[in-house]
Amino acid sequence: MRNRDTDPVSRLVTTARDFLASPRAIRQAALAVEGPTKWRFIEDSDLTTSYEILHHLQGSVLDRSGAVEKALAGLMAKGAERDAEVGFREITGLAASKGRFIGNLSRLWPTSDSIGKLEPSADNIAMIRQQVWAESGCLRDGRFNLYEESWSGRLIARNCGTARRIAWLHHYSFLGRSPIPARITPLVLDLAALKVLTEDYWIALLPTDDGAWKLASKLGEIGVRGTENVGVVWSPACPDQDDRTRWSMLACDRTSRRYADIRLGLMDSAIPVFDLSQWLTVVVGGRERP
Repeated sequence: MRNRDTDPVSRLVTTARDFLASPRAIRQAALAVEGPTKWRFIEDSDLTTSYEILHHLQGSVLDRSGAVEKALAGLMAKGAERDAEVGFREITGLAASKGRFIGNLSRLWPTSDSIGKLEPSADNIAMIRQQVWAESGCLRDGRFNLYEESWSGRLIARNCGTARRIAWLHHYSFLGRSPIPARITPLVLDLAALKVLTEDYWIALLPTDDGAWKLASKLGEIGVRGTENVGVVWSPACPDQDDRTRWSMLACDRTSRRYADIRLGLMDSAIPVFDLSQWLTVVVGGRERP
């Protein structure tokens, strides 16, 4: 039995089918993708960080050797730690409950009945400071553990508790402009991986765990090449396994002659498609919030 990849006749038939596939048929295939119409991959851009979203994406990668999978797996890495002195107000993100990360601290501390009602007196500031320093899990060797998004400059506290108390201190300009000792771990993006995900391929997220597979299969049936189902990812807006939905990841080769038809058809569909390639482009440009 001959390998289809090396069979000239099979290649000719496949090429002919791809050439004959009509834009209308491609559009209909994209429009037929079903899924929830109200959910969003990033439900509230204040209540997350781009680091958290990138971390979710890396954790969703299938164990395959494809270009997209390899790019996602190697997209974000930790650089060498460094010690520095930073102003407390420079910390603009932190770990909240259930392993989540939050990017808008001003919306966090008022949600606590006890912390939200505290007046910023000297005694209260001293009390909250002592609790944060003792219970946050953020201090190591007397230094505040921080992540630094190299693409935005955002500093994120690597705490495991006292999130609302940290946000309260931040709100009331704890220590004013006085710096605190910090240990910073930079987070860096791999440029080669970004090229694959923003220039070589268009990556779209669909709000159903089998939507990308169904669309890639349907397009394959009508002869369209250049699309593949990459995997399934949990939305940062839905961190719990039983909470709402999972999103599937579709990769479309930008060199495919049907790329424009696929993208336009999918973006016109009823489901809320998340354009991951565009979002990554914005992140690289220095956007601090998702």
